[in-house]
Amino acid sequence: MKDKDMERQKLKETLAELHQELAASPDTVDDETKTLLKQLATDIDLVCVAEVTDSGQDSTPVPEQKEGMLDQLLDLTSEFEESHPKLAEVIGRVATALSRIGI
Repeated sequence: MKDKDMERQKLKETLAELHQELAASPDTVDDETKTLLKQLATDIDLVCVAEVTDSGQDSTPVPEQKEGMLDQLLDLTSEFEESHPKLAEVIGRVATALSRIGI
């Protein structure tokens, strides 16, 4: 397995952990934030698929979209550092995994 494929697999595992962490804290994370995190996870999945299946078409998100996802994740990490340290850690690892695969 190539390095990038391994990193994608780690990203998927980390996203699964993020979903578990969100499910484990139903009363402490507001619905709006949960919705945002779930949407980000979906967007990340789509970006990863587009990166793998890109055949020269315009299906791959532009760099600004990728950067926007990372910015959102980093903002959420800062927001949750005190109130939800475990969630902040998982979000930070998602951002790191995205960086490792070039997103």
